[in-house]
This record gives sequence, structure tokens and C-alpha cells, in this order.
Amino acid sequence: MDARTDYFIQSALEVLGENLLGIVETDSYLRQPDYSSRCVRHFYVIVADNLVTDCITSLRYLQAEFFEFTLNYLTISELSYYPPHCMWQFAKNPWLLRSEKISDVVLPNIKGNLDIYRQAVFSVAHIARLYYLRNLTPKTHVWGVRQLGWAMRYAELGLYRQLESTELSCIHKDSAYVLKAPTKDLNWLITCNTSWQKFEEELLSNINVFRDAAARLSEIAEYYSTLLQHLYPETRTVPAHGKVDDLLSLQPLIDQVIILLRQFIGNRLLAFYLHGSAARGDMRSGSDIDSIVIVDKVDTVILEAIRSTQSRFKDLSISVYSESNVHQYPSFRAYALINGTKRVYGNLALEMKPSLKGDVYGIINNLFTIRQIARSYLISGTYGHRAYYMLGLMMKLTDHGCLRPLQILKGGFYPTKKTQVLEYYRDNEILTDIIKYTQNLKECENTLKQKLLIGSRAEIENLFYSLLDACEIVAERLNMVQIEKSIS
Repeated sequence: MDARTDYFIQSALEVLGENLLGIVETDSYLRQPDYSSRCVRHFYVIVADNLVTDCITSLRYLQAEFFEFTLNYLTISELSYYPPHCMWQFAKNPWLLRSEKISDVVLPNIKGNLDIYRQAVFSVAHIARLYYLRNLTPKTHVWGVRQLGWAMRYAELGLYRQLESTELSCIHKDSAYVLKAPTKDLNWLITCNTSWQKFEEELLSNINVFRDAAARLSEIAEYYSTLLQHLYPETRTVPAHGKVDDLLSLQPLIDQVIILLRQFIGNRLLAFYLHGSAARGDMRSGSDIDSIVIVDKVDTVILEAIRSTQSRFKDLSISVYSESNVHQYPSFRAYALINGTKRVYGNLALEMKPSLKGDVYGIINNLFTIRQIARSYLISGTYGHRAYYMLGLMMKLTDHGCLRPLQILKGGFYPTKKTQVLEYYRDNEILTDIIKYTQNLKECENTLKQKLLIGSRAEIENLFYSLLDACEIVAERLNMVQIEKSIS
């Protein structure tokens, strides 16, 4: 252990005392941090349950001293019910400090949880394709490089390294099901990760190098998605013969998009869906029109066709999945596809059957994602250009990823309008304030930006703290629902 790391441990012990239960060097696998380079080391500090938010000031003190690290924290109870698909990091990565209480936490069976690999494929493919498809401004390019670096490390550690070990050893043995591994691309991935700073300079200096890297990473994700489908067949898409949804005001735009896609990729286009507010019918003026394209297989030809199509329509945002991506879609994410999409073209339907257990895990995943982001900003104490934007995203995730699915679990009713969510949670001011914030998102973000520019940080900090309070409220109510419905 180097002197700097040893000094960090001693400083943490001095600041947190007996409330410090463990320190693990890992990564932010739930969501890539928005304010730090991928080159920094990432640590989770495990604290006693009585320090749910009281440890933030102490950790901010440590963060200022160890500026080259990224710090976040979990309570010991939070560690015990961390999202199962990302729990592997606490078993695989090195602990710098580990008390007996940490040893009492039961880690889940990695081998039996395919969502570990499905989520890794989803996250890696999402980031790689998202930034490939954009016509990048310099600002977006910089953020894309940061997020691509995170996705590349996730691809190596969450897919390649795990799947070549004993958990799913059949994948790398001589088997009738095994596809030819993209050895050249995997070697490239490992080399780039090993010499990241040098490669990062190339990505930042040349947009074509960046886009080529995104395409190669997408190919790696596609390989593992197809491989999982061979080994663990799932059927989550079925032939659909019913009438597709007619979206009235959006129909002319949809028709133009479909015509272009069919010209570019022909019968490789299997289906086209609207997603999010466009599908729910509650789009606000200036909102992105989110959509999903499903194709036979995602390759560079497909990515170029989607990029060309997307660039011709203002506010159109396209995500692209292959059939195997949908078959191997993480089960805890099924809620979003069940309630947040409308098929407007094609004969391929998403067959995502509701699952109480899956919905619970989905809410838990979102709770921990919100905590991770809110705590990271509060610990860093810095609120730059993305801070108010990320706050808004976490507010929306609280609404759509926690409150609405919790309402379904509790009452069996999916609220399509914010007024229905407000009515349901009218007993709690913290939750209703968050919903109201999302109703005026652009105005609220602009107000926060102006305050930050004059040095006023109190409001944004209070809002991040309110997100943490909301997480505690949702976690408590979710636990009550689990007890009532006997969901384990």
C-alpha cells in the first residue's frame, strides 16, 4: 500500500472514529460520476447507520484533502440491500479497511444472477451508442469521453473479467453455443484501459477516434448480449399482429422517420417505439421526442443509419437495441418498458411481464442511484455546469423510477399524469415538492444556474438533501409494501 493511500485510511479513522466500518476501492457502477475524470480512484466509505447524512461534512473534509480521489458512502444497512446486480463489486474489489460488521453482510450468489451481466451489457451499450449517435458539440464531446471511459472500464471488469472466471466458465470453453470472441476488440479494450490517460488525449483531440471507439465498444456489448442469449435463451419479444398506436400530432414525424429508416436499413428494422413523455402523452414544449429502434443486430451500418436519421429531426432522440438486447434486458428495468413505451411501427412486440420482485428491485436500483449522485455532489461541495441538470434528472428519476412504480405496487394503478401522483402523495410535503419541481424543470434549472453564478449554493444543497430525505421515505414505504405483499 502506498503512503498516500495509508494516509487516507488514517485520516478517515481520525475523522469518523468508530463510525467508520469499512473502505472499499471500487467504481460507481450504478451511474458514471459527472464531475470527475475516469482516471481518479473511487472509494466507498461504509459508515454506521446513525450517520445517514451526518457524515457528509466529514467526508467533504476528506474529499478536500484527497482531491485526486472520488468519495461516496453507504451505511452498513444500505450495503446489506445494495442492488444485487451491482453487489459483485464488494466481493471482487479490494477492501482497504474492513470491520467484523462488514463480514456479517451476506453477499448474493454472483453465479445465479444473470442481471449482473445483463445490466453491464445494457450500461455499456447505452453509453457507447448514445454518444456515437450524437452530433457532438465540444461540451458534449468532453462529457462523452468521460462517460465512454467509465463504460470501457465497466466492459472489462463487469463483463470480460467476470465471464472469463469461474462464474460462467462455460462461456470461454469449447461449446456448441460459444460464438467467436472478438479477440482483437477485447485486447484493444484492455490496452486502452491500461493506458487510459494517453488514450483519453486521443479521444479528446479527434472526434473520429472517439466515434470509432464508441462503435467498437458497442460491438463488444453486442457480442456478450448475443452470447448470453445463446446460453440463457429468453423470449421477451414476440410477433405482434395487433394495431400499432396512432400518436396523432406526432404521426407525421413518425412516418417520416420510418420512411428514412426503411430506406437506410430495409427489413433489418424490426420495430419502432416511442418512449417516455412522448409515449405517455404528457410532453412539454421543447421536450425531446424519445424513441427506440429495434433491429436484428447492432453494428456500424445500423449506427450510421440511426445517426443520419436522428440528425435530420430536431429534438428526436433515438436509442437502438438488437433483438438479443431486448431478450436479455435486465429484469429490474422491465417496469420502464411495460409502462413507458408505445409501439408505432413493426411486428415485434416487447413482452415484459410485470413482476412484483422485479419492480421492487427496480425501485431499489433507482434509490441507490439517486443517493449516489446526490451524495457525490454534496461530498465534493462543487456545483458546476452539470450540477443543476443532474439534480433535475434525479428529481425525474424519483418521480418516474420510484414514486410511480411504488404507487403501482401499493395501489395497482399506473399514474400517467403528475396530478395523479401529486394526489397520491399529498400526505408528504417532501415528495410533493419534488413532483412540483419536475413540473417546472427548465425554470428551476435556470434559477439554480443564476444563483450558482453569483456564489449562492444553499438552494441546490438543500434540494440534494431533500432527494436523500425522499429516498429514506420511499425506502420505508417500499419495505412496508414488501411486508404486506410478502415480496422477498
